[in-house]
Parts: sequence; structure tokens; C-alpha cells
Amino acid sequence: MRRILPFCLAVFFLFANSAFAQNRFLASWEDRVRSTAARQPSWAVPVFTPSSGLVQLARADMVRQYTPTLTTTWNYGGSKGFSLIPWYKTEIDVNPPPYIQHHTPKTLDGAGDM
Repeated sequence: MRRILPFCLAVFFLFANSAFAQNRFLASWEDRVRSTAARQPSWAVPVFTPSSGLVQLARADMVRQYTPTLTTTWNYGGSKGFSLIPWYKTEIDVNPPPYIQHHTPKTLDGAGDM
């Protein structure tokens, strides 16, 4: 038991330097995002369509539909996802398929269309 504490402290101090490196990585990432966003036009973002500028964000959508048999179907995600700005003037959009949950015993739940 007495050997565990020095071992844990040694591991903590060995990995403390890498934690500072991650802080520098995140700080430089945020600086790139701010710099890229500052160069974008300043017009208003449309309500129902994605922005035409480079933006870093996460979006989600949940929809409940009623069927004529009075059961519900939930659509979690709605093919929304997140956008990242990894480099200057570059945006990557990741849009996973939605998860569809049916409240009927005969229909399977699972990933929907992309």
C-alpha cells in the first residue's frame, strides 16, 4: 500500500507536462477559430439553412411524430451534427445518421437515413 502513493505521484508528474501541451493545443485551436470567424461576413445567419460562413458549432434536433394509430415515433439527431475548423479557411462537417425510436412492437428502432 505504501508503494502505491509514490507510484501515483510519479505517474502524475510524468503526465503533467503533456497536460500543459494539451492546453497549448486547445489555445492554438481556439485562436485559429477566432481568426477564421473574424474574416467571415457579418450578415445574419438564416433560420432554416446552415450558415454560408465558416463556423464551429454543434447542432441537434429531436422530432416527435404521431401516427394515425396514435403511436409516436421519435427522431433523435435529425442528421444534425457538428462543424469544426481544424485549419485556417477549412471547415469539416460531421453529420451522423439520426436514431429513430418507434413506439410500436413490430417496428425496429435504430439508425435512420443520412
